Amino acid sequence: MARKISSRLKISGTLQAETPLHVGGYGVDVDTDLPLSRNGKNQLYIPGTSITGVLRAWCESNFHKAAIKEIFGFQETDKTKVGTNQDRSHASFVFIEDAVVTLPSGLQIEIRDGVGIDRFYGTAADKSKFDRAILPKGSKLKFEITVEIEDRKLKPRNKRKHNKDYEETEDQFKKRISETKAIFGHLLEALQKSEIRFGASKTRGLGRVKFELTEIRDEKFLGFEENESILDLFDENKKLTISIQTLIAFDTNKTPKPPKPKLEITICWKPTLPLMNKAGYEGIGVDMLPVTSGVADDKLSLVLAGSSIKGAFRSHAERIVRTLLHCDDKTISDYEERNKKIETKGKNFNDQIDSIPFVEEVFGARKKTDSTNPKLGLGALSIDDCYSVERFDQKEWRNIEQGTAKDDDSAINWEISKAIETVQTKMTHQTKIQNPHFHITHHTAIDRFTGGVADGALYSVLAPHNIEWQPIKMSLDFGRTNGKDKCCLMLLLLVLRDLAENRLPLGFATNRGMGEVKVKNIKLKGKILDDYGLQKNEKGEVVLNDGKVSELDENFRNDLAKEWKECLKIN
Repeated sequence: MARKISSRLKISGTLQAETPLHVGGYGVDVDTDLPLSRNGKNQLYIPGTSITGVLRAWCESNFHKAAIKEIFGFQETDKTKVGTNQDRSHASFVFIEDAVVTLPSGLQIEIRDGVGIDRFYGTAADKSKFDRAILPKGSKLKFEITVEIEDRKLKPRNKRKHNKDYEETEDQFKKRISETKAIFGHLLEALQKSEIRFGASKTRGLGRVKFELTEIRDEKFLGFEENESILDLFDENKKLTISIQTLIAFDTNKTPKPPKPKLEITICWKPTLPLMNKAGYEGIGVDMLPVTSGVADDKLSLVLAGSSIKGAFRSHAERIVRTLLHCDDKTISDYEERNKKIETKGKNFNDQIDSIPFVEEVFGARKKTDSTNPKLGLGALSIDDCYSVERFDQKEWRNIEQGTAKDDDSAINWEISKAIETVQTKMTHQTKIQNPHFHITHHTAIDRFTGGVADGALYSVLAPHNIEWQPIKMSLDFGRTNGKDKCCLMLLLLVLRDLAENRLPLGFATNRGMGEVKVKNIKLKGKILDDYGLQKNEKGEVVLNDGKVSELDENFRNDLAKEWKECLKIN
């Protein structure tokens, strides 16, 4: 039997990707291991099921799950009843359309490479290389959602004999309408604030979107039962257009749960040596190119991927924990047992990164369904992609990638040299940095027997020098630290300290003269700073000049250190 609907909300707008986005599709793609989803018309799209799952999860984490399952549907069996009333399931009252993707003008799908690092040798781990297709920053998704509100009022002349759990009085009916509208008002507000991420690699730089509202229509259908004309259903004047704040105001008592404490971290920095992520493809005139990513119509920027930064941080955090545990003053037998747990040589990549205290909570761990101690999955630390301030015209950058270098001609006359000069001229004008430039550097491997150049081992790198970068932004979600808040914060602060003290290079070829950075300052922001009693400036930030963790309050540092030592003993 069809459900009786009293009214519905029709919401339309656009989701704009503020960072690259990946929602995987089914099938095999010759260009990448992890392709994007496409519909039957071969259009890039995000399935409505993917969007629904994310929105439902956000609602369940912020409101009472019983109310959310009534809105989004559920399936369960009431074992206390028999017969036809046993199944209490019902379909969702929320309908979300597939979101077709519109790419920024002139930009295309990008391919990002990823690789796991062997913790013992420091090289690429065996069978851990992969790549994924991503939608570039600025991609737009058409967002349409319909929320229907069922009429469950109990009428004396037509009492329901079944499903009495769903029968409502007039007051209960009005309350449910108000609650539903308020919930979706708060949901849309969270989307407007870019607080909800979609797709894969959400903690490694991808998936942050921002909602741009087009219209919310509140359509009521009860007038037809009151002998009004059926044409009223199509009367535009009876389809009330409202705002997000109006939805929220329907029930001021229906507010999200207090947000889980988060620490927002912003690192202002600059490279002191050439710094880049290496692209997964070769140029014509040069072998290794820096990774670029779309940032606006026909514009590209260099990018230091969030996955690359997080990988460097994780590897360094593991080194810290392993070192401390090895140096712990224990008996030999305890030491050997401890060493077995964190030994890396000879293990495969996934086993190498398992069972390391605090690292799993901060950086995440693979899930194990067959384990008595299931892993956490997503880690507490999220790091966004970091872009260069300089932007390049896409066509001019493609000329660099496709420019030739002829051995029998002067380097000044190479096609790639002329293309580089064109890009550099505009960079200097745009950022007013003196002499920002790209250098083609040549490298070779040495034959270990003859001491000469190894055969076929010559390669070239287009290395970026003196490039201005945007701040690195990350957040630490204490809702995912498994009760080890201070220890996880301590571990991250130790990593940031080493970054500021030039012990942690970033990007490609860090052991070959690249990737060194200088930290200007580190800014900490979040309500959790009040819990720790830290003094903030007028912007609500704790600023560590030159990244010096020693500038934090001494009592706070001593408190962290005390709990840190206790946790190390336990683990």
